[in-house]
Amino acid sequence: MPAAGNIPPVIHGRRGLRTNDKQRRYDLSLPSADYPAWHGQPRRTIAICTQQRCGSTLLGEAIYFAGGLGCPLEYCHGLFKTDFQARWNSPDFPTYVAALHRHRTDTTGVFSIKLFWRDWAEIGGNAISNELECLSGTTAARTPPEIYRRLFAHLSPLLPNFTPVLLTRRDTIRQAVSLLIASRSGKWRRFSDRSIGAGAREVIYSFDEVFRYVVRMRENNVHWLNFFFANGLSYHQIFYEDLAKDYDITVRDLFNKLGRPDAPIAPPRLRKQSDARSEEFVQCFLADFHQRARG
Repeated sequence: MPAAGNIPPVIHGRRGLRTNDKQRRYDLSLPSADYPAWHGQPRRTIAICTQQRCGSTLLGEAIYFAGGLGCPLEYCHGLFKTDFQARWNSPDFPTYVAALHRHRTDTTGVFSIKLFWRDWAEIGGNAISNELECLSGTTAARTPPEIYRRLFAHLSPLLPNFTPVLLTRRDTIRQAVSLLIASRSGKWRRFSDRSIGAGAREVIYSFDEVFRYVVRMRENNVHWLNFFFANGLSYHQIFYEDLAKDYDITVRDLFNKLGRPDAPIAPPRLRKQSDARSEEFVQCFLADFHQRARG
């Protein structure tokens, strides 16, 4: 089992982080976190179906450090996907899926992944037809069940023996504020108190941006639910608030559902990022919203 701590220096027996450049990259995305080559499809896939700022890194690390449950990262998202494709010379979807399964399947045969709805929809839409290209920006109410079924049919090779875990956040306003601050500051995660504010860009409050995030997050939550229903998929639900408040209980419940009741629960490496500024932005948004609602 990988050892937990403040960014472990060694993972799977290779060198870990030493340079400033590497310290700006997430250690679990580096070649040192690749597993020994796996041949063929994984025996099982664990997918954290979520959105940004829901605690997916916190939950993903709990899964990873338990050992034997894979290393769930945003393999379909942004620079993660770009870096992995370049590293493994896998420019298209089929070759990328094969590379992911080869390098990121645990020696137990478990492959884990984090999926943001927008990435999931964009990959499927771009690969299937113009009908699906704008799915990530389409309301759930206007998306027929057949579209969700076609999406899953195309993307299912990525997820053999699919076990979905739905991770959402009850308070979408604080989630939206968190996304605003992280995207504007460039600070997406923190592993120690020493990194507070280090190298962060200034963040200015924006009602319009927070509002857009709230609308998008609530809509994408419905997309996930409709996707599961259309494809007859059962899922395990976790709320960020429960994970943050009762970490051990929430993670233990998940491990029970995954058939690993005795899996160890490592103490979290991540440090809380919300602060007085976050709460100030939340209160500004609520005041602005009520003022605009009154006209």
